Amino acid sequence: ARATWEKVREQRQFLAQTLNDLGWSCLASEGNFLLSTPPPNSIGAAEIYKRLKAEGILVRYFDHPRLHDKLRISIGTKEQNQVLLENLRHLCRWLRGQKAMSKHLLRAAEIAAI
Repeated sequence: ARATWEKVREQRQFLAQTLNDLGWSCLASEGNFLLSTPPPNSIGAAEIYKRLKAEGILVRYFDHPRLHDKLRISIGTKEQNQVLLENLRHLCRWLRGQKAMSKHLLRAAEIAAI
């Protein structure tokens, strides 16, 4: 049991740090999960939950006034955490691409209006 908890602690620290590096905020945790808030400019916790679920990655989303902007992410194995993080990075890249496209289309509309 001690070895298992050591792995959980190690992965919790790794996951929290990596999420922070991606712009998320994570509440301090001593358990086997993180309560995490996506970056303010993201698509939001509910949409991230839906997209991860569609990829077979299960996290918890609570449609509750004090938790609606957070996800409860269980600490998995190193491999499971890597899959989660890669999917979150993909969502971040997709979102940046959508924003860039929107700016481009807005600029094109402004030029067309001249």
